[in-house]
Amino acid sequence: LFKLKSRPAPAKFDGNIFIVTGAGSGIGRGIAIELGKLGAHVALADIEAEGLNQVEAEFAANKSNPPLLILGDQSKEEDVKATLSKTIRHFGGLDGVVINAGIGVSDLLEDLEVDKWKRGLDINLTSAFLMTKEAMKVLRKQKMGGSLVYVASKNAFAPGAGFGGYSVTKAGMLQLMRIAALEGG
Repeated sequence: LFKLKSRPAPAKFDGNIFIVTGAGSGIGRGIAIELGKLGAHVALADIEAEGLNQVEAEFAANKSNPPLLILGDQSKEEDVKATLSKTIRHFGGLDGVVINAGIGVSDLLEDLEVDKWKRGLDINLTSAFLMTKEAMKVLRKQKMGGSLVYVASKNAFAPGAGFGGYSVTKAGMLQLMRIAALEGG
């Protein structure tokens, strides 16, 4: 008699392709690693190479599918387009994007420098808009659906003094998410 071995069940996201922005640290890093553990093919996008390399090492340690590392500034339109095209060329398509890239913007409104305000808007909100815009085009063209996941903050609902610049960007992200759902759903 032969004893048949059963195959392990496929991982939850086997074969799915995701981009995670801000994947080199914090929440983005945690999400990327978890997607990798669940069998996804992941493009790790960040502005800093060191964090990407560390996450890549964690993927290898977890025996996850090798990630694609994409260095770039997701608040620049050409970098967002490059992130999407590199991902599609490398993995063959796109199933979802985790829009997470962000920075803290602190200071009382009276003390907040306009350059710091604009940097927060660019990184926290413009990057989310650009990735939404370009990812929606890709997902619509593929005609298979997909997911856009937005990482906002409790500050969008309950801002605190000294974090106005940050809170405004995260509230804007929530509105962007709602509009994307209306237009893309």
